Amino acid sequence: MNFRSFIFKQTAVVLPGIAKLMALMSGLIFLLLSFYITIDTMGRSFGWFYSGLTEGISAYALAIAGSWGFAYALYTRGHVRIDLLLPMFPKKIQKLLDVLAIGLAGYFTCLLAYHTYELAARSLRLNIKSISTFQAPLFLPQMLLAFGLFMTTLIAFQMTISGLRALRHPPKVAVDDANNSENESKS
Repeated sequence: MNFRSFIFKQTAVVLPGIAKLMALMSGLIFLLLSFYITIDTMGRSFGWFYSGLTEGISAYALAIAGSWGFAYALYTRGHVRIDLLLPMFPKKIQKLLDVLAIGLAGYFTCLLAYHTYELAARSLRLNIKSISTFQAPLFLPQMLLAFGLFMTTLIAFQMTISGLRALRHPPKVAVDDANNSENESKS
C-alpha cells in the first residue's frame, strides 16, 4: 500500500466521524436555541427577563448549525434530490452522474467556504461587530460557518474520489463467494 492510498483510507474513516460529531453538535445547538427562544419569548410575554437578542442569536445559530449539518447530510445522502431523468439512464451513467453531482456540490461548498473565510478574516482585521445590541464580533460566527462549509467540501471531495475509483475499478465478486451465496440461498 502506498502513502496516498493510506492517507485516502484514513480520511475515509476519520471524515465521516467528524461529520457525525458536527451533526450531533448541530442538533444540540438547535435544541439549546429552542430552549432559549422559548424562555426569552415567555419572559417578554409575562414581563420577566427579556434579552432582546433572540433574532441575532437565532441567525448565528441557524448559519452555524446548518452548515455543520451539511457534511453529515451529504455523507449519508440525506440531502434532497429530484431524480426525474436519472432512472431513464443506464446504471453506469447514473453512477457517473451521481459522482458528478457530489463533485459539483463539493466545488460549490468550496467556493462558499473560501469566500466566507475571507469575509471572516476581513471582519477580524477590521474588528467588525454586529449591529445589534449584542455587539458580537462577526468573525466568530463567520469562521464557524466557514469551517462547516470546509468540512462539507472535504466530505464531498472524498466521496467524489471514492466514486471515481469505484467507477474505474468496480468491486469484483469472487467466484467462490458467488457460489457460496447461491448455495446458501437455496437451502
